Amino acid sequence: MLPLLRSLTWTAATSLVVGACFNPSGQNPGATTGPATDPGGATEPTSAGDSDATVAPTSSGTTIEPTTDAATQASDGDTGPCPACAAPTAYCAAGGCIGCQDLPAHGLLCADFDAAKPQCDPGGECVACVVDDHCDAPLHCDPAQKTCVTCVDDVHCGDPLSCVDGQCVGCTGDEQCPAIQPICDPASQTCRSCRAHDECPGSACELDVGTCFPPLATRDWYVDPGVPCADDDKCVVADECCSVEQAMARAAADPAAYHILHVKPGVQTRPVRLAVPGKRVALLGVPDVVFTVPKAGAVFGVGDDVGLQHLDSKLYVSRLYVTEGQATTVAGCVEAGHLWLDEVGVFDVPGEVLSADHCLLTVRRSSFRATGAGITSGAGGVVHLENSIVGETMTGAPLQSTGGGQLDLLYTTVVDKGAGGIGLLNCQDPATVTIRNSILAGVGGEIQCPDAELKIADTVTTADGLGGANITELGVDDLASIFADYAGSSYHLGPGAALLDHSAVWQPSDPPIDIDGEGRPMTAGAPDFAGADRP
Repeated sequence: MLPLLRSLTWTAATSLVVGACFNPSGQNPGATTGPATDPGGATEPTSAGDSDATVAPTSSGTTIEPTTDAATQASDGDTGPCPACAAPTAYCAAGGCIGCQDLPAHGLLCADFDAAKPQCDPGGECVACVVDDHCDAPLHCDPAQKTCVTCVDDVHCGDPLSCVDGQCVGCTGDEQCPAIQPICDPASQTCRSCRAHDECPGSACELDVGTCFPPLATRDWYVDPGVPCADDDKCVVADECCSVEQAMARAAADPAAYHILHVKPGVQTRPVRLAVPGKRVALLGVPDVVFTVPKAGAVFGVGDDVGLQHLDSKLYVSRLYVTEGQATTVAGCVEAGHLWLDEVGVFDVPGEVLSADHCLLTVRRSSFRATGAGITSGAGGVVHLENSIVGETMTGAPLQSTGGGQLDLLYTTVVDKGAGGIGLLNCQDPATVTIRNSILAGVGGEIQCPDAELKIADTVTTADGLGGANITELGVDDLASIFADYAGSSYHLGPGAALLDHSAVWQPSDPPIDIDGEGRPMTAGAPDFAGADRP
């Protein structure tokens, strides 16, 4: 039985630079970060005991700078390199520095420089917003910071709350908080976003946004693999569907935007794909929900992989297990909004684990072992791993970037025993890779990303000469002592890992728990154990 773990949320933020030579922050766009959970996928579904997933710690975010500076080396059309630009003329066009108000004359927009800052303010700087209409309702534009926030004035919070630094404070219960921040943190009495489906009773959490599915606008569908299959099953209580595939078809055809698929224990043998626009679907499993799919393709997929038209739909998969079968991919997204996995265990699957192509893919507290191939972030893809374990791929590297795909690891453990022959991390094209508070353990040639922008800090690794702040180097012979059972593929930390208690640094944006739900320091700058697990 899979351990039932409490999942946390992570909010992803991505910057896109197109046709531009300068980033107003002076740094390259960063990867998204967020907490992760291990569903105990280290063992087979019938096993008991400790989960085999390893948790990777977060790092302080120290950056290894690339050999060239984007502000001075990028070119604009045929005019050659841009000079270094600064506010109020921070943007380069036709070889000169201009303010954002002059960008349209050169066929450019603020969004071409930073997708998160699409508006031009009167001072010539690209910002997230200038007026409330630039923010998605019910957010408001902070006139000083030029960012979208929950509140600017007390009236946006309602009695008895007050607005402080864009947040509603003074709450004593969830019922006092606005829909945009539905959870009352009892310690700080501050309203915050939801971080787990459990925090939205009777509903689900749109995890990348932090709001609960609206109960009155959400359809519930029920799946029981123990009932006979029939084409006219309604997928409702007392007339459940026999498969998740059937329930997904009902959700896709229904006009509602929000859907929750409730799945009872048992074996599912059909793949699940969300391929229509405008949907938010949460697939909520329980221990002993097992997918064994005897056909090629992805077990879980979101996006249009036929017409390749971009879909804004999102799929959230929680608390289930995938093993055996013939699936070529466990979970993949292409030209889609977001695919999010929480507490998913994968063991002994012949295909690759995850793939993302022009979409966001977030994984928390999950475990992937003994798989045919690893995790690939393709063109336009962003893969974020948090509090998760990746180990023992049979071919290729456990982590791979193609076409410039972005990889982000936070409190994650990656183990490579050499079966693939090309190390832990392989980049076939220039890529952005951010690794913090993690463990990278391999038997040789760990990182092969000669053209990548690497940002690695507060990490334990067997790689030689890896730059970055607070890097702890280990030998291959040390791995048997730091893991609970390295030979047996259990990558929780063992007694020999006690000396790694300062190998990571916890930051306020990091997950408060590890892969097993055990607490992290919760103090800014406090030392912690790297990887998914705390011993």
